[in-house]
Amino acid sequence: MKNLIKKQGFTLIELLITISILSIMLSIAAPNFSSLVSGSNASSAEKRLAASFSYARSEAVTRGVDVTVCSSVDSLSCSGLLQWGDGWIVHLSPDPAIAANEILRVETISELSVVYTGSTSSTCFDRLGVECTGVAAQTFSIASNGVLSTLTVASSGSLGFSSASHSAGSSSSSSSSSDSSSDPSSDSSSGGY
Repeated sequence: MKNLIKKQGFTLIELLITISILSIMLSIAAPNFSSLVSGSNASSAEKRLAASFSYARSEAVTRGVDVTVCSSVDSLSCSGLLQWGDGWIVHLSPDPAIAANEILRVETISELSVVYTGSTSSTCFDRLGVECTGVAAQTFSIASNGVLSTLTVASSGSLGFSSASHSAGSSSSSSSSSDSSSDPSSDSSSGGY
């Protein structure tokens, strides 16, 4: 009588069934993961822009001078464009000709797949922390693959935002605003800046 040796391992059929089940599960999870990444990109970009506005407002009050946030293509000067997609700078001088020592902060967003569209090419805060361009409210739209966030700078200098996501057949939105007396360095999950 022959000794039957039991071999360990997977048969080809077992392997094919396992791979099929995994590929079905991944095809279901991939679109949800994509929307999660898009929402994270929009949220990150919105927080970076809001942090720059809060920083500019804080520096204007601290230094007692006007501080401007403007769209920039080269990270050295204001571009004068309404499109903020290449980034922005925070600087002391409200003039377009900026000396290198007057730049306080540079933000670039080329690594994010986010589109910024602002209603203005610059926002200025005076020594009282009030928006000084004379516009009632400035709006910045941040879009990333179906997720839209809107950041608003009120004439008082306070920030407010709303976000909405649109997917196949459903949409959701939320909004929030911050009080002008809120601490600009505090970060809250409810969206107060």
